[in-house]
Amino acid sequence: MPDGRTVIAFDLAGVPPSARFWWLIISDPGVDVCDEDPGHPVRVTVRAGLRTLTLIWRGELSRAAALRSGDLILLGEPQACRALPRWLTLSTLAGTPRPRVSVAVG
Repeated sequence: MPDGRTVIAFDLAGVPPSARFWWLIISDPGVDVCDEDPGHPVRVTVRAGLRTLTLIWRGELSRAAALRSGDLILLGEPQACRALPRWLTLSTLAGTPRPRVSVAVG
């Protein structure tokens, strides 16, 4: 993370308007999550559905594939957009193989 304060905004498509926007404020003392605009400059805005973000975090969908499909959009400083995967890493379980689940129809 860069020195000082870094703000990442999340615009979650497909959720009720009251829960659509969230901000992560990352600074030397720690990380804070806000559901109201904190009023600080945003370095990156992440636009995606909650399902898309969850699939990426779980390692089931690559960021590159989500970006190509338009399911994930990053807006902001180009350097910060490129650095975002280093700031927001995948789940520690992302590499764990999952059993295939069959669904019975009928």
